[in-house]
Amino acid sequence: MESGKPGIDVNGNPILVSDTNDIALKCGDGTLLSQNGLEVHAKIDGQPNLTLAGDLSVFAELIVDGDVDFNTGNIDFDGNVVVKGTIIDGFTIKCGNLNAKEIFGAKIFAIGDVHVSGGILRTQIKAEGNVTAKFIMNSNIKSFGSVLVDKEVIDSKICSSGNFIATRGKII
Repeated sequence: MESGKPGIDVNGNPILVSDTNDIALKCGDGTLLSQNGLEVHAKIDGQPNLTLAGDLSVFAELIVDGDVDFNTGNIDFDGNVVVKGTIIDGFTIKCGNLNAKEIFGAKIFAIGDVHVSGGILRTQIKAEGNVTAKFIMNSNIKSFGSVLVDKEVIDSKICSSGNFIATRGKII
């Protein structure tokens, strides 16, 4: 931390500087604080993450090249999960952040964000971060962050500690 210096505005009047507060870095899983307390280093390969509480962490990453189905089974992973296909009916994912193409009839528990490039249908989601999707239908969403929907929301229950934003669609 460096203290600010008073300045002068265009009319020659002094501009006072408020006192500064030093912020301690908080380390979560997968990180290590340097001895001087000024740097955070990753202990593992993965994706950096900053929680709403201000904790820095690094999550390992699991990539599923296709769908989450009977070939993969349920996923309980202490890190980020990237599903390049669809999470189908009856399967459960517990993870850090989740990125998926579509979710149909699954149960999702995320300590981070849930980002779905397509739609969410007949799904239960509990997320400590934000939830984003193109559309949500017949689903139950609980989010500690915001819920952002590109198109419509139909027959769904959404609870959010942040904002609910439906940019172009209808809420039915």
